[in-house]
Amino acid sequence: MTLLAAVHTATPAPPAAHVLALVVAANGRVDPQEIEVLDRLAAFQRLGIGRDDFLALAAQGVQALDNGQVDRSWLKPQALAQLFSVVDAVTSPQQRLLVCRLAAAVMTADGAICATRAGCTAMPCCAGASPTTRCRMPSCTTARAEGRHR
Repeated sequence: MTLLAAVHTATPAPPAAHVLALVVAANGRVDPQEIEVLDRLAAFQRLGIGRDDFLALAAQGVQALDNGQVDRSWLKPQALAQLFSVVDAVTSPQQRLLVCRLAAAVMTADGAICATRAGCTAMPCCAGASPTTRCRMPSCTTARAEGRHR
């Protein structure tokens, strides 16, 4: 399933919720720590989506990522174009800022940002987030041990 297919077949939801769900899914799983952070920030209400519907969106995002995507810090051109089309659907400057703030909270929920998540900071709505190098994902742990992790 492509990113666009996941978005178009998902439960109807505000575009900002789709973007944040893809950020949650970027590391290949829905992390309970990230959901706890979103709960504390009343993110679901602020995005206009129920918690269960958001979790379904994030699960669809996980399925949409091809198996190798989670182990790379870059997207194939087609996937990047699809991602930007999802991001571009958030047209309100206030909603873009909200997504950026919530994405930063999600990306730092466990105190670390892996290379996959660090790529999210390059998105127009997330520019300026500060990636760290203390990632616990197996692919990043291996890269760090081999001196390849930034």
